[in-house]
Amino acid sequence: MDILEAPRNSIQQADLEALEKHFGSRLPVSYRHFLLKSNGGECYKSFIFDDGNSCFVADFFGIIGENSPNYDTDDILGVYRLYRKSNWIPKDSIFIADNGGSSKILMSLQENSYGQIFLWDKYKLNTDFEGNLVSDFPNLEWLCNSFEELLQALDLEDIQCS
Repeated sequence: MDILEAPRNSIQQADLEALEKHFGSRLPVSYRHFLLKSNGGECYKSFIFDDGNSCFVADFFGIIGENSPNYDTDDILGVYRLYRKSNWIPKDSIFIADNGGSSKILMSLQENSYGQIFLWDKYKLNTDFEGNLVSDFPNLEWLCNSFEELLQALDLEDIQCS
């Protein structure tokens, strides 16, 4: 799994379990292994699925802790708290990656879509003038069924972007 240019500092099993406890859900096995091995990092790869959906991944979020200066932008829990407090993402979901623009990659932890990967687009939010959602997450676009599929797409598509 050599898709990352700059993996983050390693984490321990206890760090992962604390994150799962916060979300009240165990993360998919492949994503758990990914975090334990790399804890996220820079990627800069594009991928296209068979159905035509495509996406660019600039950075996988990791577990970096509240004391980091990048807590709100690089940490899984920090990013979740930042967007969840505005009700901009479904409760049982986490951001796993950023595309370097207005979109992020989201993983569902909901029972009916557990582990599925979605593209979240900030500019497709349907909000009123105060920033409150008018409808339920019209800005989510399904990408693939699992984290494994996402990694396979990144491994198969070897497009390096600067």
